[in-house]
Amino acid sequence: FLQIFMKYGLCQRQPVLFSEAQCHWLQQKAERQAAEDVIHHWRKRCHLAPPVSETDFWTLLFSQIHTPVVDAIAHPAEQQLMAATQQLINDFERCADITFADRDELLNQLYPHLAQALDRTHFTIGIDNSVALDVSRLYPRLLRTTQQALQAFEQQYGIAFSPEEVSLITVIFGAWLMQENALQEKQVLILTGDDTDLEQDVEQQIREITLLPINITYQDVKQFQRDGAPRDVDIIISPSPTSLPLFSPPLVHAELPLTLHHQQRIRYLLES
Repeated sequence: FLQIFMKYGLCQRQPVLFSEAQCHWLQQKAERQAAEDVIHHWRKRCHLAPPVSETDFWTLLFSQIHTPVVDAIAHPAEQQLMAATQQLINDFERCADITFADRDELLNQLYPHLAQALDRTHFTIGIDNSVALDVSRLYPRLLRTTQQALQAFEQQYGIAFSPEEVSLITVIFGAWLMQENALQEKQVLILTGDDTDLEQDVEQQIREITLLPINITYQDVKQFQRDGAPRDVDIIISPSPTSLPLFSPPLVHAELPLTLHHQQRIRYLLES
């Protein structure tokens, strides 16, 4: 199919409209040489000179069907991205005050993702926004840390990632944090009464405490006192004083605003 499409596209002889910034980006791509080879072969065979922009178009197309890998880095643009990705990991570690034990494996995952994300950003190629909505609500601290770590990377490439792109990068860092700590997503139960706004504020403050992904569910306090907590719950948060059933996971009585002691206690339970 690709060969047929290439013949069709080259025969059309219609210029492709790219901005100056897009053309500059494509001129630096590793796939540029392959695109120039295609155009050179076409001119020798058909004695027709396609528009200059055809080289840009085929560079973009080849970059979209080529998945970059760390082991095949050779082009200066690839080497530059590798260095920028390593620096991004350094910046995330600094912002999060953590150290990744296996940086090489994280690099293997992050490098190809960033290569494709840069292309999508330069050419306004959209992606699903459902992840961005979930990440901003469920992992606010992790998202904010990722945004902070990305500042130097975005400045170096003269771009600003969309919220959707930042969210995907956040998910990569979050998954790696879980893997590095050999942790399952902690199950947090918030006891509810008759103050929905208070309970939602408690949830948001809990999500601000840790970088690690957590799953938060709700249970009516009367049902909790009668039946206890579900079996898989790791920690219980109660916005108001409550009595414990006979058997219960650790319970923290957390009035707003959370004190430093409560924050430290909850973070310890979530990350241990």
